[in-house]
Amino acid sequence: NYLLTIVLVMAGMLVVAQEYSPYYKVAVKEGNTQSVAKSYKAFVTHAGFQVVGEYHPVNKGSLYVVCFTNDALKNLSLKFKDRGALGAVLRMGFVEKNGKTTVSIVNPYYMFYAYWGAQMGTSERAVDAMAESILKLFRSDGVLSPFGGTLDKEELPEYHYKIMMPY
Repeated sequence: NYLLTIVLVMAGMLVVAQEYSPYYKVAVKEGNTQSVAKSYKAFVTHAGFQVVGEYHPVNKGSLYVVCFTNDALKNLSLKFKDRGALGAVLRMGFVEKNGKTTVSIVNPYYMFYAYWGAQMGTSERAVDAMAESILKLFRSDGVLSPFGGTLDKEELPEYHYKIMMPY
């Protein structure tokens, strides 16, 4: 009985552990980064978000990033003293290859737990609701496929991309 109890408890822990990937592939669209990004900027704007920045990483025309937020997300970020503002802006990525553009987003769960996880407290339900509302929006335009590895939500607040980088 003792061994069975240990096995069941450990199995329950595996079920409870939540792992998140840093990104979701949303869709592959015909067109270049500019045209596809234009349609997605309209898509998020129509859903109540504001585009707050956009850029070509390493000045490559085939790569494009659009940053967006809304009042609800900004207000939620104010609940967190440490790194609160860092979670207030989400990103969409666009990668063009052979006339098609792959659209991806940063996983809001991953980002929120990485920046705010250590101080989540009673705000966890509101954070999860915000993340789910963002994912629901993008699910309406595609099937979200996670990529970029996974980390348990408990590990995210302590995650280092590289040694000597800040948590």
